[in-house]
Amino acid sequence: MADYIDRAEAIKAMCRKCTACSVLTDKDDKDFSKAHCAEIRALQELPSAPGWISVKDRLPQVGEKVLTLSKFGHIFDRALQEFSGSCRFYPDGLKPGRDVTHWMPLPEPPKEG
Repeated sequence: MADYIDRAEAIKAMCRKCTACSVLTDKDDKDFSKAHCAEIRALQELPSAPGWISVKDRLPQVGEKVLTLSKFGHIFDRALQEFSGSCRFYPDGLKPGRDVTHWMPLPEPPKEG
């Protein structure tokens, strides 16, 4: 399993080092430290990546393609469809709550560069 860095904890650790800003005497060090503090503030502004959403909490919009997690642990892209008052994830007709336990929005596709 991959290791992940908790963003809030990383910011706290970086801010502890940033307290040195007020005691630095060398101009270059102070400029670097101020830039470092600005980067920390920018990091705090970044939106968090969406996580898994339980189908018990809410369902995606009908027709929206999302990642789904089945009760067997399989992850697949599917879209919720509604037929005769019943919702199913397609293309395979899995039922929310019975077959699919969680979903999350797809990430944005890469931008051409």
